[in-house]
Amino acid sequence: MSLREEIMGITVFALGGTIGSKVCCDNIIRLGDTSSLFDEDVNVVSPFTYSSEDADIYTYQRALRSIYEYCTGHKPSGIVILHGTDTMAYFAQVAYRVLRLLDIPVAITGSLLPPDVEGSDAKANVAAAMEYVRSGVAGVVVTGKGIDGYVPAYKLMQASPDGSYGIYEGAVCPSVSYSILTRETFSEIVVVSDVPGSKKLLASVPSGSIVLIRAFHSGTCPSDITDYLPSGVRAYIAPIYSSDVVYESSSKVLANGVKPLYNMPFEGAWAEVMVNE
Repeated sequence: MSLREEIMGITVFALGGTIGSKVCCDNIIRLGDTSSLFDEDVNVVSPFTYSSEDADIYTYQRALRSIYEYCTGHKPSGIVILHGTDTMAYFAQVAYRVLRLLDIPVAITGSLLPPDVEGSDAKANVAAAMEYVRSGVAGVVVTGKGIDGYVPAYKLMQASPDGSYGIYEGAVCPSVSYSILTRETFSEIVVVSDVPGSKKLLASVPSGSIVLIRAFHSGTCPSDITDYLPSGVRAYIAPIYSSDVVYESSSKVLANGVKPLYNMPFEGAWAEVMVNE
């Protein structure tokens, strides 16, 4: 079977990011095209493009709705999604909750360098994504630096400064949610970072808000953080592993009504709150 015959039925969705960018004459990286990524005639669809650092849940919804509607109409055998790496983990977490409904192979990838830069990882990452999709195994996975082959998208964590992705071992597989595509609005989430003293910023959070507390690596946060939460605020904490033994600080926070989102990376917790609130 020729490569061309193999890739028939596979659709690539180009959403932008570094992998869909080029270095311009003024040395600024701008969104460009993906034609240099493929040696064969591949079906590339680009509903719209964006820099991933500018994305929010509505950007992801628009992109995933376009992908879902195209796939239900054209029925490709598998898809590759090209996305920016800055917020890849957040996109991947939301995508996993939607695109599993298609029951086809889905591979998400990006690159650290534009395709036209010497030493770019763009082509290699696309090749790894295409290899997974050709396998015919249904699922939603991510390929890229720091990943040996591919990883289920619900385990993906944001990349470290060198661009290597983290993998949250022991993550629970989340439920699918078609409602992500149809909702008119999503809740605003206030994120409290894992920086000493950041709890004091909660005093200005309006009543009725949703707060997501980013825990330290051990699943803890300041034991008195709930003292700073205004009344009427719904608060969650992640990442945190389920265990019979917890730190005293965690026990105080949970006893005061903060809801733990067990066994998922912070990016997955963000998606989970977006989906369910």
